[in-house]
This record gives sequence, C-alpha cells and structure tokens, in this order.
Amino acid sequence: MPFGVAWAMADVMGAVWRIFRREGEPPITRQMLRLIGQPFTIDISRARNQLATLRVISPAEGMRRMQARGASPAQIALGNNPQSRVAAS
Repeated sequence: MPFGVAWAMADVMGAVWRIFRREGEPPITRQMLRLIGQPFTIDISRARNQLATLRVISPAEGMRRMQARGASPAQIALGNNPQSRVAAS
C-alpha cells in the first residue's frame, strides 16, 4: 500500500475515533506510520557517551555482589532483592 494512502486512512480512522468517542487507539495511526512507514535514523551518540562511563562486570561478579549484600539466589533469580536498587560500589 502506498504511504500516502495509508496516511489518509490513518487520518480518517483518527477522525472516526474522535467523532464517535471510541475507546483505545484506531488500528492505524499517523504516529504508527511515522515509526514504521518510513526509514529513519536515531542518533545514539549521547547514550553511547553516557554509557561508556559505566563499569561493566560479569554476570558472576554481579551475582557475587548481590549475595554479599544479603540477597539469596532465589531472590536474585526472581528479582526480589530489596537492595537491588542500591548503587553498585
């Protein structure tokens, strides 16, 4: 389907949903078409710069650190470690 036709359909569906006060989202929206209807590029340089400052540890080291803080293996596996939000030392 040509992009222009899909865009027009999204406009019509959006109007129908607003006029008839339908719940939820229409099956196709202009926002959806913006995201999937055309190629786009995202600049991740800021995220890359911020994440580059983080230390990377192995999963085994992470488990060891969590257990040292008092989490049991079951809590770790279930994500129920009450101290998991504490910043890594």
